[in-house]
Amino acid sequence: MKKTTKEKKIYIGGASGFWGDSQIAMPQLLTAPELDYIVFDYLAETTMSILQRARLKDPDLGYATDFVTVAVNPNLKP
Repeated sequence: MKKTTKEKKIYIGGASGFWGDSQIAMPQLLTAPELDYIVFDYLAETTMSILQRARLKDPDLGYATDFVTVAVNPNLKP
């Protein structure tokens, strides 16, 4: 007997390709009717070098400090 499975499609939107990428992607993606997930890629080589320089100056840095305040917060419902 052959087993059948139902496949569920997952829709993923890419909101950035590097830290500092366009801020209009997330609002545009939020209008997509079937979108399940939004991802932000802050691992581009340029981004990693900027974050490493910040970390060398201050060990508490080395990450995208404004991700929540700039990229996410303006798009949350009040």
